[in-house]
Amino acid sequence: MVRVPDVRQLEACTADGVSLDDVELVRRRHDEPAHAIIIDRDARHLELTGWFGWDPVPAAVVSATLTLAARAWHERDNRFADSTVDPMRPSAQYYRDLPASAKAQLALYRIPGIS
Repeated sequence: MVRVPDVRQLEACTADGVSLDDVELVRRRHDEPAHAIIIDRDARHLELTGWFGWDPVPAAVVSATLTLAARAWHERDNRFADSTVDPMRPSAQYYRDLPASAKAQLALYRIPGIS
């Protein structure tokens, strides 16, 4: 088994210059990209051609990405502190770390040993 993150479709696989036809994709669920492939031989050089990544990107990943971008945008205003309260808006408080809910959703998409 070879770990290859986010394989949606594999068009060609070459191991040490030999084309392989019987490559198996390993998925956790049928609706997400494969996280590994199984080939029937040892190889020093593996070349893969195909489609990688999500199509479409899961809403949880989009939401967490936007949350990170917004927090990065406000870091400079908050003097790069881990936690800041804005004196002009006492009810507004910014944290650098992701909320626990976003972390839990992203954990579903992590590949053990890779991310």
